[in-house]
Amino acid sequence: MSLKILHSSDWHLGKTFKETTFDLLPIQKLILKEIHKIVEEQNPQIILLAGDIFDTYNPSFEAEKLFYETITSMAERNSLIVAIAGNHDSPEKLQISQPLITGKHSILIISNLIKKYNNIFENSNFKISIEDYFIKVQLKEFAKTLAIKALPYPSEVRMAVSGEDFLTKLREIASKEPQFTCDYFIFVSHLFINGAQKIGFRANTSNRRS
Repeated sequence: MSLKILHSSDWHLGKTFKETTFDLLPIQKLILKEIHKIVEEQNPQIILLAGDIFDTYNPSFEAEKLFYETITSMAERNSLIVAIAGNHDSPEKLQISQPLITGKHSILIISNLIKKYNNIFENSNFKISIEDYFIKVQLKEFAKTLAIKALPYPSEVRMAVSGEDFLTKLREIASKEPQFTCDYFIFVSHLFINGAQKIGFRANTSNRRS
């Protein structure tokens, strides 16, 4: 059995259009139903939501309800969900829900770039710990270890540094490697990148220290 990862981002739930009465939420509900259908059919072990979950810092109650109902339902399919904050999301607002989720669902919401998370939980499918900005996922079914670097949208305001100090700090965080042996290494973020290069790699790096 191969490891399956579903990647999605930029749901922008609750988006509205200025000077119109057009409501996008019914369409977004249909799109999330399609994503949920993919989860049901493919049964991915890992689901990555790479930012801009909501369209504004203060989404409507209906938009928040749709998001949390969707991710908790997907988590019940025995998937681990890792969601990060994008530039449209309020890190503080997203983080409020984490204590209510942890231990009840296999969901991690990473919204703050600097803090080291102490979340640790375990169920029949996963053992999760946070080690120096890395999510260490032990996949019990596969007897494999996955390292996930989840980098929420970085900005000078959110990192409380500017100019060259911001770039230095960002390079430091982005280049950090896990200090534990892992079979898979995933980097997920919400970034504007200039001059990026595409390189080939093998997804399965079994017995390799990343």
